[in-house]
This record gives sequence, C-alpha cells and structure tokens, in this order.
Amino acid sequence: MNDKITLSGAEIAECSESLTAELTEKYRCEPKEAKRIALTAEEILLTIRDKYGEEKPAEMVLKKLLPTMIISITTNSSSAAFPNNTETCRKKLGIADSIVNFGVPFGQVICKSGIAAIMSCVCFCLASYYNVNMTPAWFITATLGTVMISIAVPPIPGGGLAAYTVLFGLLGIPSDGLAVAIPIEMIMEYPATAVDLSTVQLILIRTADKLKKLDSAVLRSKE
Repeated sequence: MNDKITLSGAEIAECSESLTAELTEKYRCEPKEAKRIALTAEEILLTIRDKYGEEKPAEMVLKKLLPTMIISITTNSSSAAFPNNTETCRKKLGIADSIVNFGVPFGQVICKSGIAAIMSCVCFCLASYYNVNMTPAWFITATLGTVMISIAVPPIPGGGLAAYTVLFGLLGIPSDGLAVAIPIEMIMEYPATAVDLSTVQLILIRTADKLKKLDSAVLRSKE
C-alpha cells in the first residue's frame, strides 16, 4: 500500500472542514476555536505539501501534530504542551533523541513566530492610528524589537501582555494603545501558541532529515 499522497487545494480545504466538524463533535470544542485550529492546520498542511510534495505523507504528519496543537490552543501555554510535544517528536515523528532533547526546549523558547507576528501587526496598526513617524529606522527597530521581546515572553497564558509596555515605549506609541492591544493579545495568543509549537515540530523534522537523524518509517507510519 502506498502511503505517499498528493493533496490539491480543494482537498486541503475539505480536510479543514472535516477537521472543524470532528473537533466540534468529538472533542467538544467551541465552533470558533475549532475553526481557528482547522485554519492553522490547513496552513501547516500546505507548507508540508509544498516542501515535500509526494515524498512525505502530509496528512499523517498533520494528524500527528494535532494533539500538541489542541493542547496549546486550549491551554494557551507552551509549557503545558511540552510533554506531549516531546513525546510526539520522539515517538510519532521519528526524530532522534539527540535532536529532541535539545531542539524541543530550545525551540519553544526562541521560536515565537506567531507571537512576533501579532505584536508586529498591533504595533504597525496603532502607530498608524496615533500618527507616529514611521521612518525606515523605526521599522527596523520595530522588527528587531518584536523578535527579541517575543523570545522573552514567558510560556504562560497572558505572558505577552507585559511586552507591549516595553514595545510601545520603544516605538513611541502612546500608552493609551494598551487598551486595544491587551484584548487582541488575549484572543490571538491562543492560535499563536499553536503556530509556535507546530513550527518547532516542522523545523525539527527538517533539521533531523538534514542531519540524517530522522526515522522515515516512523514519520510515515499511521500510528
């Protein structure tokens, strides 16, 4: 039996809809929360398909990432998902222990792409609203600042809230903007955490593959 698959855009969209229904009915997720998870999963599936084409069973990999995504998006804590993340990388994705033992804890600390993206968007929008002078130097400072500060965000629910005070002071955004930034952060931090952890897993798959420390049989297995 050939486990290699190729998914079209329509099939990926259908998979996302099926996942939304399954999360709502089987896992009793709220419809909006289930939709957020499905959209995140759809983006990951597109990335895997574009990267590996017919060489990797993308749908199987996505299903293996799903438990960690569900834990992270429901608890809003990468620390709570750490045990499952480690077990998934080792036993389901076929990544060698030498990569997992270092890559998972290190990756969860520095890989904050979802949080950094949210912070950047909030800062750009509020700077425009308050007519802050956005020079090229300002954009460089904003980009570097959000990346560095996102790494310092503690892995707990609401950990990114304190970062906006520092960012707004650094970028000259009035503190009144915190009234807008805080509710956005509280809502978007849930899917952002899932994006961060899924990104770590995908990076470790690619790294292990390059270092020849990836068990392809385990990665392609259905279990």
